[in-house]
Amino acid sequence: MTGKIRVLIIEDNPLDIEIMSEILTRYDLDINFVSSGDEGLKRLRVNHYDAVVSDFAMPGMTGIDVLNQMKSGGCEIPLIIVTGAGNEEIAVEAMKKGAYDYIVKSPDPGYIEILYLVIKQSVERHRMITEKKKLEKKIQVLVQAIDNSADGIIIVDKNRNITSWNKGAESIFGYKAHEVMGKSINIIIPKDLQEEADDLIQSIKEKGFIKDYETFRLTKGGNRIPISATLNAIREGGEITAYIGIFRDITAKKKTEEEIKFLYEQARNLADRDPLTGLLNHRRINELLEYEIERSKRRREVFSIMMLDVDNLKLINDTHGHIVGDEVLKNVATILKNCSRSVDSIGRYGGDEFLIILPYTDREKTKAVAERISKHIRRQGLRINEKINIPIRLSIGVATHPFDSILPRELISLADQSMYESKRSGRNVVSINR
Repeated sequence: MTGKIRVLIIEDNPLDIEIMSEILTRYDLDINFVSSGDEGLKRLRVNHYDAVVSDFAMPGMTGIDVLNQMKSGGCEIPLIIVTGAGNEEIAVEAMKKGAYDYIVKSPDPGYIEILYLVIKQSVERHRMITEKKKLEKKIQVLVQAIDNSADGIIIVDKNRNITSWNKGAESIFGYKAHEVMGKSINIIIPKDLQEEADDLIQSIKEKGFIKDYETFRLTKGGNRIPISATLNAIREGGEITAYIGIFRDITAKKKTEEEIKFLYEQARNLADRDPLTGLLNHRRINELLEYEIERSKRRREVFSIMMLDVDNLKLINDTHGHIVGDEVLKNVATILKNCSRSVDSIGRYGGDEFLIILPYTDREKTKAVAERISKHIRRQGLRINEKINIPIRLSIGVATHPFDSILPRELISLADQSMYESKRSGRNVVSINR
């Protein structure tokens, strides 16, 4: 406690007041005297004091009466009874009713020195009791909060055996508290994550705190659920005596994240795709070509591109209409996808043009792929009805990186030139840039 101790002394004997004042003012006390219990109670209502010293035998109101009035008014500050010789039993009775201590008056003023010590001890004891009550109240609130928390709050000892398991943990993991108390926390840790759990404990020992760590845990039914964990160590005297974990079931969060990811992928897919054929659009296939050039440079690998043009599409549109022409393009797109590998990228480059990027593929292999595509196209065609089957033909040009060019525009231009060479050669031909 800092500063002087404020003490209210209720004493009706002027001589005792004079002696007390002379001796007690030598110490770290701020003393106020009143001569009756009524006056003392009035002072207590309007002023703050750290302790009250009351003579027992006073006219109108005894020291015990003062004590009772203080208790009924909710005043909890220490009260010390001062009584004459022979009244010790009454003083003890006062202590049973809540007085902090008592002291017996003596002709020797030395008893006042003892009174000072009693005041100091009573104030300190009251401070400790008050702090303890506050702490107990906080603990009670905390325990209630823990028990009622929707989060799972689990405490384990230093050997990782469960010592506390709240209702939130019951709800998340399915175990009742009595089913897990004293058991290893490993009952909720998947076997493949045991090593991760050991690493987390080591990290807590070193750092003392882990927040919002996302992992998986097991329910009583054996289901693997995503959780977010905040973990900490409980230390006493610098040594870890326990660990506390706050667990939150993030199944709904993960589901929402997956839905957002799915919607994002859908939106991205729409932005990257040609709406008619479902192939990559002009912008996206060009981006992938630039990426493939950079990748091939780093790894010193070869790749090729094919430029494909649907022969006589204008004639098909003029003869059968644009709806049939669109069906031709969709049919070609399907065949291109069926004839390509998963690593290949296929895009609709223009009205009747398609571009395919073939990683790890040289000229000769690309020519073989192009001829296989051309063969499938010739074989299938597009059947409009039982009488009409429209033949479909492709002119295909090939260029290879890095032999033909290392620049995307030049590479496309060379493949385009090869494609037009195929058209000049009679269409339905594969031409390779040389």
